[in-house]
Amino acid sequence: MAMHRGIASACEAIAGLLRGAFLEAPFREAGLRFETRIGQAHDVPPAFGITLAIYRVTEVGGGRSAPPVLGAPGPAPSIALSVGVLITAHAPTAITQYELIGRTLQMLAAHPVLNAEELNAD
Repeated sequence: MAMHRGIASACEAIAGLLRGAFLEAPFREAGLRFETRIGQAHDVPPAFGITLAIYRVTEVGGGRSAPPVLGAPGPAPSIALSVGVLITAHAPTAITQYELIGRTLQMLAAHPVLNAEELNAD
């Protein structure tokens, strides 16, 4: 089960997966960056990179695996969530932007669920 910061760390977990998907040249050599964004915190996008921002969080399916009990010992019951992420590619050419988005979509299709270990990683 992900800890309380599971939602907050969702973008960072996706960025970590993307870093692994873009290890080879020419991406590594060109200094591809991955940034998470909240609101207007970063007005200047990277020259070559991918930015991620959560725009929607919804509960999936029937809800919690067990009803919550206030003050009960142990961890809180888990909740399955769907997290919508806005992914924007930044590159000198449109073709490179499309390549970045295409590879990002391939990685997300191959890894559609983030587990607790990924969400709780530091």
